[in-house]
Amino acid sequence: MKIVRDGAEIELTSAELYAAYLEQQHIFDVQDVSVELESVADALNSISGDSEAGCAAEKLLRNPKALDEIADAKRARMTKYGTPWLTATSDAVYEAIDKMLNN
Repeated sequence: MKIVRDGAEIELTSAELYAAYLEQQHIFDVQDVSVELESVADALNSISGDSEAGCAAEKLLRNPKALDEIADAKRARMTKYGTPWLTATSDAVYEAIDKMLNN
């Protein structure tokens, strides 16, 4: 694949193209789990005020390393077990919240 950047034409190797694909996929996964965490935090906090699980979700949202790990867990579920995207996202988020509450 060829791209043009600042007037220079660059040809990506297959390995570079695949690495860029994986990087973008991870960015999308992080966005997915962030949206799910926000949704869970809002729902839990509105149901029971300032719930412990809602607070855990908010803490995870502020932790880039945690978001990366949750995104990786989501992708692993999809790849290893064929879990559908929405289910994998939700499962990974709730598992991370449970893990934080039990530590």
